[in-house]
Amino acid sequence: MPTVPCIRSVRQVLLSAATAAVLMGCFTPANAADDKTIAVIVPTLKIAVLQVESQAAVDAATKLGYKTIVLTHDFNTAAELKDADQIITAKVVGAVWNVADPDASAVSVKKVRDAGIPVINMDRVLTKHEIANASLQSDNFQCGALAAQAFVDIVGDTGNYAEIRGPASDA
Repeated sequence: MPTVPCIRSVRQVLLSAATAAVLMGCFTPANAADDKTIAVIVPTLKIAVLQVESQAAVDAATKLGYKTIVLTHDFNTAAELKDADQIITAKVVGAVWNVADPDASAVSVKKVRDAGIPVINMDRVLTKHEIANASLQSDNFQCGALAAQAFVDIVGDTGNYAEIRGPASDA
């Protein structure tokens, strides 16, 4: 079965992003004895691509000597605010964050930044992207075109299909 290149390369992008974050000075490599932790926040672990996304971030952080905590918010900004409080209390040294909502999540991200914790915003990017230290996103138009072509390659030019819509912020 063909795979869609934009999904297959998510792991590579995130590993590169973690390395870029270190180079940008957002996070510095940890000494294992320092017991420093990076938070990885994603909407859910029930979606395969988000499992890959979170695991890639955990792997990259671990490779750099960090411990990690993985939190989810189920696309709920109230839960996301609780995640923000949790990582502030845990005194993490940074957060890699796929936000719940491009507009409303700015409150949680700003709260974490105001606590002195750097934030790398990934995938669903904040409308006010400057609130995060860095923002990483995919080209959803290109991914959609690649997915459509893969669909046609599998199904052919005619046939029955169902369209499953996700959050508007993912379009």
